[in-house]
Parts: sequence; structure tokens; C-alpha cells
Amino acid sequence: MASNQGPNLGLTALLGGVVVLALLIFIATGGQLGGSKKVASDADLPQVTSPKPPGGTTRDAGNVGTR
Repeated sequence: MASNQGPNLGLTALLGGVVVLALLIFIATGGQLGGSKKVASDADLPQVTSPKPPGGTTRDAGNVGTR
């Protein structure tokens, strides 16, 4: 009896090999492939600013926005 593997067995094996190779490279680099940067301190983060209260008064600063 002929095997039922079909003509695409070589293509499937090649594609599987490429996926496994990419996975191994990703694991070997610790997931940092692609230029990702780890945050070492607060200096690495952007500054956070609070919005100014509407009207320029600080009396209603806690009521900014709508519900």
C-alpha cells in the first residue's frame, strides 16, 4: 500500500523546522529580540503630568471629568 503522507510532507517539515528555529532564537535571547528595553529605574520612564483643573481654579480639582 502506498503511504498517505502526500506530496507536501517535505514542505510541512521545512515549515516546522523554521518555526522551531525561530522559537529557539527567541528563547535564547530571553524574549528581548526586536530592541525591547528593560526598565531599570524611574529615569527610564516618561514623566507623568496631571491635567490642569478647568477654569484655572484649584477649588474643584477633585471634580475633573464627568461620570
